Amino acid sequence: MQKPRKLIRYVTKVRAEEGATRRPGPMLVFCTKIKTVKFVVEFLQQHKVRVASIRGDMPQAARERALRDFRAGKFTTLVR
Repeated sequence: MQKPRKLIRYVTKVRAEEGATRRPGPMLVFCTKIKTVKFVVEFLQQHKVRVASIRGDMPQAARERALRDFRAGKFTTLVR
């Protein structure tokens, strides 16, 4: 239960340090299991973080779209 809280504290801290004048930089979060990826994405979305995910159970087209959107800046965080 401490890891999700630590993650959101870290994300919030990094975003605050970037300041309001600068566009948020990309952030990658790596997980070891598909179930964990789903949990982390839902958790971050609840805390208003723009997040996308890439998982092994996703169709290739969806993975490519998520990566393309992340590179374009639509999402600030990518969970893999």
